[in-house]
Amino acid sequence: MEKTITFNLDDDQTFSGRLALAEDFAPGSSPMVLLAHGAANTMDHPLLVFLCRELARSGLSCLRFNFPYSEAGRSKPDAQPTLEAAWRRVLAQVKTDPDLAPRHVVAAGKSLGGRVASQMAANGQLPADGLIFYGYPLHLPGRKDILRDAHLSAIKSPMLFFAGTRDPFCDLDLMRPVCRRLGDQATLEIIDGGDHSFDPPAGAGPEARDQAYRRLLERSVAWIEATIDGGKALPLPPQGGAPDNR
Repeated sequence: MEKTITFNLDDDQTFSGRLALAEDFAPGSSPMVLLAHGAANTMDHPLLVFLCRELARSGLSCLRFNFPYSEAGRSKPDAQPTLEAAWRRVLAQVKTDPDLAPRHVVAAGKSLGGRVASQMAANGQLPADGLIFYGYPLHLPGRKDILRDAHLSAIKSPMLFFAGTRDPFCDLDLMRPVCRRLGDQATLEIIDGGDHSFDPPAGAGPEARDQAYRRLLERSVAWIEATIDGGKALPLPPQGGAPDNR
């Protein structure tokens, strides 16, 4: 079961999140995933709803949240300072709530939500035990000459990148070298046939998206468990193919 949490910024903007607690969650000792949405969607995107619910069923509590612009029904994303303020507010409120106060926090995001988290982590503004990127926007479609990777090497936490083979925001021939440069800090998981939202090609059928979502979930859970226990991104056990660190 999920419950709604309200967040307030200093400029009187408010936004909300939906929290799904694992059955065995215990304040101060259990991990939690914080999950932000992409630029053109909200926390109710089908992928985020699925991940939040199923992570909790897998024993990992999850809080998905809106940014202020999506909460207000606006289509244009907030300016970077507001996006960062929202991330800080969510993290601070979760960590200081005595009924939550997770021992470990994983900052995760779809596209924009993950990119902002990565920039904050690189600047020391978002202390998290790990970061997960569901469709990292390495470049704009058609602009492969301008990459958003320079800050990633400054991140001290382990990172898990998911990328679809049809993602126009993430050319795998460019993403693989980025992950190689990051070394053991980065793990790259490739979703065959997935686009920027990990949807399959037209005509593939609903079961194809279900399989993609399930793989995202299973690999996320395995990586979080290995990362939290080992303190760094450890190789994952094979499951439909080994982690792609090429």
